[in-house]
Amino acid sequence: MDMPRSESRDSRSSKGVSLHVYHMDPCTGYLNNAFLKSSDLGIYHCGIEVKGEEWSFGFYADSWNDPSAPGVHCCRPKKMIGYEYQQTVNLGPTPLSFREVQQVLASMQDTWPACSYHIRRRNCVTFAEHIASLLQVPEPFPVWTKGALDFAARNARMDTVVDVAWSWSKWW
Repeated sequence: MDMPRSESRDSRSSKGVSLHVYHMDPCTGYLNNAFLKSSDLGIYHCGIEVKGEEWSFGFYADSWNDPSAPGVHCCRPKKMIGYEYQQTVNLGPTPLSFREVQQVLASMQDTWPACSYHIRRRNCVTFAEHIASLLQVPEPFPVWTKGALDFAARNARMDTVVDVAWSWSKWW
């Protein structure tokens, strides 16, 4: 991946880890700003920046039954295509070496195929939280990024509705 010269040396050698938070689209952005965020129910897309690259997890509509389709994606920091960048949360430095970080990222690509995506249980936010823990960052993962996810998990009926809707969406 080509990076601007000023970014490539400094950010790739840095041990800093950042969480980049995005609105999913203009509609969720409006809802987040209007009332979801203030109610701790925000809906976000997240990516983790480490060594000058941003990593996230997602799905493809045509990959539901294809375990070979990658779910882990890499992009330039704060430039995730299709999402509206909002803010960055510094999670602190990783104690891992460049090689160890590369190993973590490689293992994520093998264990997070696109077909394993679930809108509440295994998504971009849970991926970012998991990779942050593997990178052993000192700062806690921000709970506010998981507002809608945690709400569904705490409410059995809502969790059922989300699960059924997600299952049905695969058929359409």
